[in-house]
Amino acid sequence: MLRDSVLLLVLFAPLAYGEVPYCDPSDTDAPNSKMLFSLLTTGYNSLARPKAATNATYGLGHAPEYVDFQFRTRNVWDISSKLTTFSYEGVVYLQWVDCRLAYKSRARGGRVSVISMTYDTLLESFGNVLIWMPLPREYNAALEEYADLRSIIITISPEGVLTAKIPQRGTVRCPMNFKDVPFDTHVCRLTFASPEFDEAHMVYTLGSEPAVYNSTEENQEWDIGSFNATQSEKVVLLSEGRNLTYASVNVDFEIERKPFYFVTQGMIPTVLFWFISYVGFFISWSTSSARAAIHMSAILILVNHFRNIFTKLPVISYQTWMADYIVAHLAVTSLHMISFAAAYYSNEKLNEFKKQAIREFANSIKGVDPDSDYIEWIKENTGKMHSTTYKVAVFFSQLDQISEITFLVVIVVVNAIYLKDHVRDI
Repeated sequence: MLRDSVLLLVLFAPLAYGEVPYCDPSDTDAPNSKMLFSLLTTGYNSLARPKAATNATYGLGHAPEYVDFQFRTRNVWDISSKLTTFSYEGVVYLQWVDCRLAYKSRARGGRVSVISMTYDTLLESFGNVLIWMPLPREYNAALEEYADLRSIIITISPEGVLTAKIPQRGTVRCPMNFKDVPFDTHVCRLTFASPEFDEAHMVYTLGSEPAVYNSTEENQEWDIGSFNATQSEKVVLLSEGRNLTYASVNVDFEIERKPFYFVTQGMIPTVLFWFISYVGFFISWSTSSARAAIHMSAILILVNHFRNIFTKLPVISYQTWMADYIVAHLAVTSLHMISFAAAYYSNEKLNEFKKQAIREFANSIKGVDPDSDYIEWIKENTGKMHSTTYKVAVFFSQLDQISEITFLVVIVVVNAIYLKDHVRDI
């Protein structure tokens, strides 16, 4: 009967918050926690996991240890788009059962209510006496992964339930896709696992709130979403046909960029640089040097602006929202220059045509005022006013007037297309 009850408890333990204690009541007692711990660890083998050491007589030696996992994040900072990394600081809480460390509770007349100590104290006070304990490490670490082992706080209850508070800190890779920058959202992941125990010997279990973000500091560049934890596994290839599989926990959270920087430093300057070029259409084409300088300066500024904006990001080999937005304005600004060149060239050709017509008229008809009669003469005698070349030149000579309206409409449409889904984000 006892064996069946224990078997049912172990089978259903992963479904509960942590593992339900199943240790028999213990009569081990001492005047204080230090003496009690010393008594409990006499003959203790830290290499033997709890079930294998205490439950083999119940036929449970083969069952894995169920370790409840919780992660509390204190802070996330230095989220770098350039390096695609972030730094974090938090605490991992683990809870498991080790019946070898059960002792007499206060309710049953014991003198110690709870044993609590740091790992540092354990090492200093008890020398080489260690206890069985999984030490989760973060597997996505990019630059550093740090667990302050000497600051681990271990608590042991009379029922043999151990709780370990393990500080964690590190810099971790976060895969990022910048297709929607500056309105991009990414999912970053922390993966905790204890590679010293395979899945047959230890399994992590999750409670109702296995991952929580507790930071009160606001990140100036990113909105950090809620943390979610899921059970997973890590597989290590040992040799052909042989793998080592051990339990892990994935802690995922979403980061959404605050677009203010890219809006004020990227989008607004882009529109202003375009507007500088657009103002050139209200300057007479006859002042060709000034017109050319205005249009060309705006193009060069936009090219340099494009390069400066993307120094904040890694080298990207795909299209992004921000790149398309700036390139669209750069293309329209380049058309300003082309429009001016066409208008200038056409007006110059018209002037040459008129001068040639005047000379031909003066040579053909003596004594007639060329300023008043040469147009009629061309229409009646040469037909040049009806030529395609002349008509094309006349059309392009009027591009300035057409461009004043056309390019304004074009840029409004371009911005409407790009911003229609992001008005609320700005």
